[in-house]
Amino acid sequence: MLSQEEKRQILAEETALADAERAEQERVAHQQAQAAYRAEVRAAQRAGTTRWGWLLAGLVVWAGASAVFLVFRQPAAPDDLSGGVASSALIERCKHELLNQLGQLAAQFPADAEAAQQITANTDGKRWDGWVESSSNFSGRAEFSCQYNPPTDTVEAQLIR
Repeated sequence: MLSQEEKRQILAEETALADAERAEQERVAHQQAQAAYRAEVRAAQRAGTTRWGWLLAGLVVWAGASAVFLVFRQPAAPDDLSGGVASSALIERCKHELLNQLGQLAAQFPADAEAAQQITANTDGKRWDGWVESSSNFSGRAEFSCQYNPPTDTVEAQLIR
């Protein structure tokens, strides 16, 4: 049989052993958490430089595309208001009228810069003498004349074949 003193000593030793095991488990868990966090930080640092690299590459591509667009874009047609209407408005209204006459949704007209050079204006209005290309109504190009009349605010287009 064990004395009371021996029982207390065994109980104290077992309690101390359990406390030591618990402390060791906590220390190991703490070291594992530190190692995991260090791995996360290192991965984020490596990924961070990659993300900045992609962002920089994207910025360079965007700047290059913007420069190409600005260099190669067509200059806007001069838009004077002589003859009672803006040249751009006359071009759009004449295109619409000619497409209605052709019964089509689309046809090929000169570029706006070329069309602006084909426009003449005087005190009686403005006139666009140009060309249209339509594969369904006629072969090749057809000339046209489109006149703007300021008093009635109308355009009259006539195909010249």
